[in-house]
Amino acid sequence: MAATPAPLSDTEAQELLLQLRRKEGNWVDWGHACQRLQQAGYEASTIFEETGIEGSQQNLVIVAAQVYDSLERAGAEEALLMYYQGPRSDVLYELRLLNQAQRLAVAAVACEQQVDLDAAANWSKPCRKWRGAPACRRASRLIPVMQSLFSAGSEPEHRRTCRRDRA
Repeated sequence: MAATPAPLSDTEAQELLLQLRRKEGNWVDWGHACQRLQQAGYEASTIFEETGIEGSQQNLVIVAAQVYDSLERAGAEEALLMYYQGPRSDVLYELRLLNQAQRLAVAAVACEQQVDLDAAANWSKPCRKWRGAPACRRASRLIPVMQSLFSAGSEPEHRRTCRRDRA
């Protein structure tokens, strides 16, 4: 269970809101700031009014920052973390339902192949669907599976097979 953060003083809350309004830092910082404000009782609509960041975007950066933090805890290499500090919150958001080992493995391959949001969504689906499958149980075996299932810019093999079966 996560520790309850210390309550925010008015000064701290105003500093976080100012940071968000000015878009200081990167999206990981914004996710942490939005989460801290929400945990302190600020509604998403209030944060939007103060910063211009819509509720759906707040949710995306909060969740993506949590995924980013899990990559850090899993011992991701600095180069991988730096890559994801760029404008890739949407890619990490797609990895939210994977376990920590799967996230790290898929994030590494996604970085290597510089995939976009759609590819990241396609890559995470087989692992969510077949969590018990031997290929998705261990991260060391996940990377080759992901590379064989998907090549950059191609349709997943399991989709092509499914379409042929329906025809």
